[in-house]
Amino acid sequence: MRLAHDHPTEFGSPAAAQRLMGWLLLCIEAAAMALLSWSVTFPLAIVVVALVGWLLSPRLQLGRRTAFYLLMGMALCFMIKAAMFPHEFPRRTVFFGSTVTHAMAQFFLAWQAALFFLDDRDRRLPTMFPMLGAVGLMAMANVIVGVPRQNVLQGLVIGYVLLSGAYFMAGRRSPPAGERGSRARTVALWTVAGLVGTAAWLGAYALNRFEGDIENFLNHVLLAAAPPEFTGYSGTGEFGSVAHRKHHGGERIALRIVSPDAPGYLRGRAFDVFSRGRWRTLSPSERLKPQPAARQGGLPPLSPGMSMFQRRPARAMEWRTLAIWADVGDAEAIFAPWGTTHVQAPVTQVVVNRHGIFEIDGEAAPDSYVVIGPRGPVPNDPDDAPSTEFLAPVPRRYERPENRVARFAAELFAGTDDPAEKVRRVERHFLDNYQYRLGINPPPDRDVLEWFIIDRPPAHCEFFAAATATLLRLGGVHCRYVTGFVAHEWNDFGGYWVARDRDAHAWVEAWVPGRGWVTVESTPAEGVPSEAESAGRFARFWESIRGRLRMVWSTLGRDGFQTLLARSWSKVIAMPGLLLSCALIGSAWLAIRVRRRNRKVAPRDPIVRAMHRLRRRVDRRLRRAGLVRGRDETLHHFAERILSAAAAGDDGLAESLRTAAQWYREYARVRYRGNMGPDSIAALARSLPGTERT
Repeated sequence: MRLAHDHPTEFGSPAAAQRLMGWLLLCIEAAAMALLSWSVTFPLAIVVVALVGWLLSPRLQLGRRTAFYLLMGMALCFMIKAAMFPHEFPRRTVFFGSTVTHAMAQFFLAWQAALFFLDDRDRRLPTMFPMLGAVGLMAMANVIVGVPRQNVLQGLVIGYVLLSGAYFMAGRRSPPAGERGSRARTVALWTVAGLVGTAAWLGAYALNRFEGDIENFLNHVLLAAAPPEFTGYSGTGEFGSVAHRKHHGGERIALRIVSPDAPGYLRGRAFDVFSRGRWRTLSPSERLKPQPAARQGGLPPLSPGMSMFQRRPARAMEWRTLAIWADVGDAEAIFAPWGTTHVQAPVTQVVVNRHGIFEIDGEAAPDSYVVIGPRGPVPNDPDDAPSTEFLAPVPRRYERPENRVARFAAELFAGTDDPAEKVRRVERHFLDNYQYRLGINPPPDRDVLEWFIIDRPPAHCEFFAAATATLLRLGGVHCRYVTGFVAHEWNDFGGYWVARDRDAHAWVEAWVPGRGWVTVESTPAEGVPSEAESAGRFARFWESIRGRLRMVWSTLGRDGFQTLLARSWSKVIAMPGLLLSCALIGSAWLAIRVRRRNRKVAPRDPIVRAMHRLRRRVDRRLRRAGLVRGRDETLHHFAERILSAAAAGDDGLAESLRTAAQWYREYARVRYRGNMGPDSIAALARSLPGTERT
């Protein structure tokens, strides 16, 4: 590695023009990163560093091996930075695989900036420069953004494509003066650049214009053979995921809830936007930190090993507390009823969004937590008012007046401006005119929601909830699509409520002025989980044992062995616990005594044990023929009974029985006349009789 000292940049040279194009490309990438990550520090620094490298006279000359090692070292540094100092993304802009993907995009921008400091014979940037930027854009553009930012990003990408054409034209070697075809090459390159830019613009326009058709194609063709990737309780909910859980999970228990009254609707996720076959959450979130003990007055006591997180201050004469043991398989969701103000969980940080949805942030999901809120109606807090930016939009295809769904919504809400009346009309429409069915196959050539609303086929809860949200938003009612569980099954043996995978559900929450958020249930009654579906008595008893063992194991892992001993002792000293403990201790003592006595009478001689194994084999064969030796019956008496059965039986079995009787007599002779030895045991093993028909 050495420094090369060149003359200052000549701005009129082809190399300078190419470097200008490269720097402008880098500016576009930096603008896209600032737009999507909501941070300008790193993108601005990259632009400034690249500008210094472009204008700086001394440059580095690196060998291929040195350049490779430096590049790998830079990539390693960005990975370490992503692991130790991850970028804090706002909740409305989510990178898929956030820390790694963002670090990858930063790495490619830094790589491009470093290229401005490298020396080349004619001071040109490498041909792969725009390709590196394209990879960086793909890494940073895997995001969920609103319509305004989506349009800006689209314009930046189209500008990047056009500027890439200018970069390649500026970077090509100029033909000698007077060479034929130079002007034709220039025209051809500009034509190709124009065609590429036009194609990019038309592709982006088609993506927005035919969003519904593309959505149906992806759902019904590409994803038809694969089960849904998401279960409705992660950051993105695939349409049909709740039905997939209900169908494939069935009786599997997802939640056990200790509560004095039925938990009802337990919210796992609330979604803002339905687009391209999936529901997405764009509302911002805030991180909650553990509350000090001094600020927890009036709340239920904090369990050992737990931290208290508060969404907002709340005063209540009586608190509603739900202790939940979860086995859902989703890494982040905390299931809680609407109105929950506090969460107790064995973690250091919890996130809550404007919908009141809690989730674990950056840690393994706990298998137990406690959710707390005021008992009774949820107060109408001004902070819960809906945001027009997130809870009003519908897919663009439904906004057109000629759309059948839009016309239907106008007819349904004709003559009323009252949001409560619109909610009532939507509920009555679906409950009176539709039927519930879990399995459904929408036609691949139709818009799914339009087909459901207009043709009225039997469908499951996700169709009813999605259609309800769409119609209410078309009627000007702010609402959100919610997934979770409806828990009504009581286990009287375990003393807790149960939510199974079949109890997964989707519903709508609508904002009604003066009342706040109300639950809109438009799914027919047979599709709403209820206590009528509880398991049988024996199944509940067996499940209570498994559930309590799971709770004990979870408590032991969270609180430690000493806390578990203290709790167990408090149960033992109570009178019912004392009686049960005495019964358990007595049973254990009796089992030990019986086991020891059996060990005393059990033969210890290996030859005797080998003889017993042979006899048991023959006993099992005779048992198949219906002959079982009595407890007080000698071997010779049993042999006589076998011979009697042989005389009375059919000829096919008689010969086998006579052989068995002879074997028992030989066994008695060897066993009780002192002839036991390896040779005699081997002879008995070779003469083992069968009971099959000959």
